[in-house]
Amino acid sequence: MAVKIITDSTCDLSALQKEQLGVTVLPLSVYFGNDEYRDGVDITPSEFFEKLESMEDGKLPTTSQVNPAAFEAAFRSATENGDQAVGIFISSRISGTYQSACIARDTVSNGRIFVVDSKVATMGLALMVQTACRMRDEGAGAAEIAQRLTQLSDRVRFICVVDTLKYLRMGGRISSVIAGIGGVLDLKPVVVMTQGIIKAVDVGKGHKRAVKKLLSLVEKDEPDFSMGTSAAHSAAPALFEDFLASLKDRFGELSPLRIDLGAAIGVYAGPGCVGLSYFSGR
Repeated sequence: MAVKIITDSTCDLSALQKEQLGVTVLPLSVYFGNDEYRDGVDITPSEFFEKLESMEDGKLPTTSQVNPAAFEAAFRSATENGDQAVGIFISSRISGTYQSACIARDTVSNGRIFVVDSKVATMGLALMVQTACRMRDEGAGAAEIAQRLTQLSDRVRFICVVDTLKYLRMGGRISSVIAGIGGVLDLKPVVVMTQGIIKAVDVGKGHKRAVKKLLSLVEKDEPDFSMGTSAAHSAAPALFEDFLASLKDRFGELSPLRIDLGAAIGVYAGPGCVGLSYFSGR
């Protein structure tokens, strides 16, 4: 009996990473005005940020969740030969995708489908998926994998430095006044996502100082790097290499899973974001 791993496109895994991990990824849809793109299928992360930067001020693209019918088809296909399936999806606090998966699981109702709310997105979700695949390859069953991931969902962390306040302002996450002041002072917020909640926890004057604050916050969180890490950027390869070097200087060789941020978080973070996901030891 095989275990199939299913996730959604907000994990931001590349085509090669999906193939190497052996996972099925269902795409959310991204809308630029009336134009619809399947995330990771019709539009790449780099193309997404090109379009994002060309949008009129005050307008942002939107995303729509994977619908129950798509999940039902994927679940039936994965389990039709008696196999099991584990679905790991974007935080239920920021998308209805997890709820759609639960509806589809209950519709299929064969007892071989297990659904997990990752409580994160992008590189954090990718880290959870990687963990599931490692357990699968070590011979764990679907119920065991789902139980372990549910436990880990309270310990998985997503922390990043946002380079521009423009898209947080456009998305209504901060006021125009705060964005204006932050831009003049070159303030870069440090943003975390834990247990499904996104919030700014610190700020640095300039990118390098913000990264130092991020690293200090990671260290205080007592990370368990032995369980793996993932690192990401949004259309900022040079900043990303500097970030990886800073990680190595602070924590040694981590060999993180490298992720290009896509629409789920990128719509608010904008280009120039760098970040890390890991499991807290606490």
